[in-house]
Amino acid sequence: MTNAEFLNKNFRTNYKAYMKSRWTYSNQLKVWMTFLDGKVRRGWKNTINGCLVFEEFVSLDEELLPEDYILEENYRLIVDKAQNYKILGVYKLERINRNILKKRIWIKVANSLEEFLHK
Repeated sequence: MTNAEFLNKNFRTNYKAYMKSRWTYSNQLKVWMTFLDGKVRRGWKNTINGCLVFEEFVSLDEELLPEDYILEENYRLIVDKAQNYKILGVYKLERINRNILKKRIWIKVANSLEEFLHK
């Protein structure tokens, strides 16, 4: 499956290709299609431990870290590409982390988008 196929199937989009890992569902919620297997990709290592997802910039190459990157969303519907695009649930950004540019912690708040929208 590809990002485009996942979005087309689950959100009735009509993409022929979609290369980005994040897709905007709303101002506060993005769909994040990523690998949570702990391998470093483009300087980032993403892992999961229970109800927590860790997104960490581990590269020494600061050029891989966009200077103008703004984290707009408070919530993400996290999709694990390592598990054939398995939807893991909706996660909220933990804002206590001081170095949010390089390390983010996401806490699970709902098992599905539907559950999150009806809270």
